[in-house]
Amino acid sequence: MLFQVIQRTAFWAVGTTAAIKAVKAIAALTREKHISNPNRPVQECAGLNTRSFVNKDGLIINFRVAQPSGDTEVIGLVILVHGYAEHAGRYHHVIAALNRAGFVVYAPDHQGHGASEGDRAHMVRFADLADDILQMTSIAQKRHPELRNRTFLLGHSMGGAVSILATQKGAESDGPSPFAGTVLSAPAIAIDPAVATPVKVAMANALSALLPKLKLDGLDPTKVSKDAAVVDAYCNDPLVYRGGMRVRLAAETIATIKAIEEFTPSVQWPYLLMHGTADKLCAIDGARKFFANSSSPDKTFKEFDGYFHEIFNEPDERDSLGVNPATRKAVAWLEERARARM
Repeated sequence: MLFQVIQRTAFWAVGTTAAIKAVKAIAALTREKHISNPNRPVQECAGLNTRSFVNKDGLIINFRVAQPSGDTEVIGLVILVHGYAEHAGRYHHVIAALNRAGFVVYAPDHQGHGASEGDRAHMVRFADLADDILQMTSIAQKRHPELRNRTFLLGHSMGGAVSILATQKGAESDGPSPFAGTVLSAPAIAIDPAVATPVKVAMANALSALLPKLKLDGLDPTKVSKDAAVVDAYCNDPLVYRGGMRVRLAAETIATIKAIEEFTPSVQWPYLLMHGTADKLCAIDGARKFFANSSSPDKTFKEFDGYFHEIFNEPDERDSLGVNPATRKAVAWLEERARARM
């Protein structure tokens, strides 16, 4: 009898513990705001100085700073805006190429990404990411006031959409725009109508309101690059998020893409837009429509035949420094416009 009582008590305790854990897990999914975690590890990159700032919501945003070598003429400032699930440390070769051309580079990790604070791959509003980039830009320009009129954005994938929002907001603000131009790499600005049906969008919005941190399907890393070494490094990078996409992020991305489509005809700022034709993560149709519908007098569109999503990481025609045609195109475009303003 005593054994049976102990056994029933143990089962009840286990069941209660499991129930409490389940309730806590559900509660965490319903919590819209980030849970603070300022002690995330910072991944150091050779030659990059890692620093941080506190954003408008009190989150610690880590960023890397890389400057040209002492004998290189400084011609401009670039704010690098990375994509979904990754971090700015993955762009060391792009940053090095920009440094060699004379650009100071500031490369923040988005909130909820990399070494920055916040729940992994989560945001309350997509516009929060653009606000962080504008704050980063302000910090960088205060440190380099002589480069204020030669400041550029370079955004990839989700970071491309963030860069479009930030540049448009800067262009619409009082006073001169903080940006002289923007480079967009495979921007996430297209919705697959077969996936984002009206019913699925309505469901995503409902779940976003109820369970904003609920996870959906994850990203297929084999579609990132044709280079197996790049895919392997991506999969084994501790600062790359490998979980499912959060419902809130999915819903906010869809809403942001629609907003970008609406204001695209009013886009007047200079930009370089590049996309791989074999990209299976961000549809190239979005880039084509953006280019066709924007009214900028200084716009350039370059398609890279057969390139996967991360065009700066494709192995085609790399030089001895690991720089491929997409990176060279971006650097040359930026250099031309920076020198025109000197």
